[in-house]
Amino acid sequence: MTADVDPALRAELERLAAAGGTSSPLPVLLALHPEAPPAAVLTALQRAGATGVRVLALAAAVAAQLPAGAVTTLAAHPDVRRVHLDRPARVTTD
Repeated sequence: MTADVDPALRAELERLAAAGGTSSPLPVLLALHPEAPPAAVLTALQRAGATGVRVLALAAAVAAQLPAGAVTTLAAHPDVRRVHLDRPARVTTD
């Protein structure tokens, strides 16, 4: 099973591929399946050359700087549910 890839991340991957920048690091957020321990994903991230890896236990997620060319490999990991472009969150009050 392949994880869903956020449309913003997919667009950024397409832009980088067109420019030949598949080794460019991207800030990503990997949402894990709730029952999945992060250990196997952490190993896969290390093999993929990820840096700045942070486990977000309360969110069942892992954040990292990942080479653009490795995003699809991590999206195919069985413990990964969704892959997002990690970007600053904006708080709004209505």
